[in-house]
Amino acid sequence: MGNIFDIAKRNMFNITTRIIGHDAIWVNSQTEEELTARVHFKYPTPKEELLPSDIYYTPTEPIMEYLQGNFLGLKEAVDSNLTEQIAIDGIGIFYVRSVIRKYDGETLVAVLAPAEE
Repeated sequence: MGNIFDIAKRNMFNITTRIIGHDAIWVNSQTEEELTARVHFKYPTPKEELLPSDIYYTPTEPIMEYLQGNFLGLKEAVDSNLTEQIAIDGIGIFYVRSVIRKYDGETLVAVLAPAEE
């Protein structure tokens, strides 16, 4: 069991993914295992500037956020330069370009690229 802030963070993530999240499916390219999770998905279109400028923000790229424990092996596969794809239910199929861990260590952010344009 974590501290009260970690518990609150996980609860809020679960609430927001349940209400406005999307179902996602990843088939591991090495094991063919199909993994599913409820994720945050952002595909913003307008360009916006944020200050300070060292904040990682790519307003024109689709981004998926998921919690550690979901999609086990995805970060490692992408870090090993394997071609991985994610299907976002009702939206489409995306290549996973990179996966980074957020400051909290438990939230992962996958930068995506549409598989079909």
